[in-house]
Amino acid sequence: MLRAWFRSFASFVAIVFALGSLTSLAQAAPPPVEPPPPEGVINVNSASLEQLMFLPRVGESKAQRIIDARTKAPFKAVNDLTRVKGIGLKTLRVLKPWLRIDGPTTMTAKPKLGRGGAPLRVPLLPASP
Repeated sequence: MLRAWFRSFASFVAIVFALGSLTSLAQAAPPPVEPPPPEGVINVNSASLEQLMFLPRVGESKAQRIIDARTKAPFKAVNDLTRVKGIGLKTLRVLKPWLRIDGPTTMTAKPKLGRGGAPLRVPLLPASP
């Protein structure tokens, strides 16, 4: 009887220890911070038609729709771009690294994209302690 109790207690302690070490490992590595895109950014509230066309998946007609939407009401957040026809959540996810609602427009060319429309970036190494 005592042996069975000791075995179950030992396995309980082993499980608690394993869970504790897993949570400490998960908390040890902070998530990497995304650098700003090297190609520049677009201010959706002030960019011209040509500047908006630098964005991936944005052509002349979609750029014009962005201008028409901001003429009615300026964008207060980047997520407000979803009110433009043709820009849904998936497109917004691709565009978000280059979008700003204030500040200057600094993008001068279309960015290069990787697989799935994601921007090409050099991954950051985690900070060493």
